Amino acid sequence: MPSVPLTKFVEFTVAQGTSRVRVVSESKQDYAPQRDFYKRLREITQRQFVNGWNAAAYKQSIKKAATSKKANSYETCRAGVTKWAKGKEIAGRKGSPGLWTAGGLDVKVNPELRLTVDGKKYSAKLYFARDELSRPRIESLLYLLSEEAPAGHAAAVLDLRRGELITGDELDPDLGVLLASDAAAFTLLYG
Repeated sequence: MPSVPLTKFVEFTVAQGTSRVRVVSESKQDYAPQRDFYKRLREITQRQFVNGWNAAAYKQSIKKAATSKKANSYETCRAGVTKWAKGKEIAGRKGSPGLWTAGGLDVKVNPELRLTVDGKKYSAKLYFARDELSRPRIESLLYLLSEEAPAGHAAAVLDLRRGELITGDELDPDLGVLLASDAAAFTLLYG
């Protein structure tokens, strides 16, 4: 049974036409940390929330980690999440991966953090990219995260760049069926 990371599957769900074939083809490549532009930022952000939010320590860690090529992007993300965190009571721990299975496909659901923000609990995926998240992408991410979230935790995407915690109050009940059909299509193309 093929297995795919959450973000790659969500990319497939919003792709159209032959670009879906490209996404499936890319999913067959092994993960290469050296090609992951946000790897260091993801690790630092996780560690910062788990160790207790401290804006000054976070800024210092980002300065040390960012190469000249990454500095502007990392700084924009740092500024956004720092603005969001200001004045909030936040506790965090590392997220636990789960597996969503449908249509002969395993989707690795990997929230980076379990956050408690002002008393509310979230299973959160971190988002760093310059492109703003589209509504269909957000809905797919939140649905899959909610399927694997522990009881009492809402699904969330923390958009660091824009300083926003995105949650879904009411997800379309038909989304599960649509994603299951996308999983079957992915499996067929993977074949």
